[in-house]
Amino acid sequence: MRIACDVVDCTMPVTSGSHLDYVADASKPIDYALVDINLTRGEGEINDERFAYQIQSSIPSTPLGGYVIDKLQHLASTEPEVVRTAACEMLWIYTRDTIGEQLIQAATSALESAQCICTVTPNGNVVCQ
Repeated sequence: MRIACDVVDCTMPVTSGSHLDYVADASKPIDYALVDINLTRGEGEINDERFAYQIQSSIPSTPLGGYVIDKLQHLASTEPEVVRTAACEMLWIYTRDTIGEQLIQAATSALESAQCICTVTPNGNVVCQ
């Protein structure tokens, strides 16, 4: 990874705002800290469209035992429409994933709790409200 980063930019932009008081839990893998920073609205000026894009592009491949699902449910329940839509779409993806029945059920419950309504368009894309 280090050699690759000498050639290309390996930094991960954070568009969810400033998290100056955040302290990572050293007993958990780094993915938890990345989820906390990327899926929690921080302080300062935040562009909702960029934050929504970050939600869709920065989730680790492992669901972290439902931790990501909980964060997405919170965003889908509390954020402005563009951010809410991104969170709903990611929750919908978890309901179709092969992450295990318990997590699929958690994602399904999170969709219902956040009142996300998702449909598949004729071209196969998902649209959530």
